[in-house]
Amino acid sequence: MAGKKPKKAPLNTVDEQARIMAAAFMEILPPEEVELSPRAVKYFDKIISELAKAEWTPHMIDIAAQLAYYMDEHETQKRLLKKEGHTLKNGKNYHYQNPRFPLIASYADRILAYRRSLSLHLIGNSTSRVKMEARNVGAKKTEQMAQAISSRLIARPKLN
Repeated sequence: MAGKKPKKAPLNTVDEQARIMAAAFMEILPPEEVELSPRAVKYFDKIISELAKAEWTPHMIDIAAQLAYYMDEHETQKRLLKKEGHTLKNGKNYHYQNPRFPLIASYADRILAYRRSLSLHLIGNSTSRVKMEARNVGAKKTEQMAQAISSRLIARPKLN
């Protein structure tokens, strides 16, 4: 039988505040295994910004990259469908449904599955959704505070 996961430290402890502040300056990049287009990288950055950087695990980053990839593919296919039209004609002048429809539906299903997976990982690491959301809000505030403080700590020589 597997043991229980260790509980996360409360946000009000000095060690946890220090961990979150240190992570605030880390750059979270998509894994090398997932090739993302520039537009998909923008989706990835938006997904990553939803949580405090200290809360992201490598597995969750993989899921976020896959989610960003499929969001980009979904948008690409929707644009092509709009350009080509919902129905096409073959050589015999018969109309048929554009084959992009099932592909778009498949991408939408994958997007929902990856979003659910990210949500489950977050809830699995917390005792309840309410506590998880409160922790995320507190961690994001700590990150913002760390970034505000660091901008005042950087030496800026004055030129005469």
